[in-house]
Amino acid sequence: MLLIDECSSEWLCSLLIKLSEFDHTVHCVLSDIVVQSDGVDCDAHSNIRASDLRSKLLSRDMSNILILVGNGSKVLCEIFRDTSIRVVHI
Repeated sequence: MLLIDECSSEWLCSLLIKLSEFDHTVHCVLSDIVVQSDGVDCDAHSNIRASDLRSKLLSRDMSNILILVGNGSKVLCEIFRDTSIRVVHI
């Protein structure tokens, strides 16, 4: 079990991309997690990296990922937007 209370959106996107590679259903519980937006104080290189991650995230089949969200944030919703991730709010 992985317990995280704070992470960057870049890190979370990378994790989701890795989880999409599994050949079975993956359940994640994100309860009271704080996701820091990468776009606020990043240099140009970091913005390109975030854009690349977003493109990879959208190009993957993520229907094997089920995420249970408690107390989600706007940043978290933006990460899941337009993906095939199944999200359930608890």
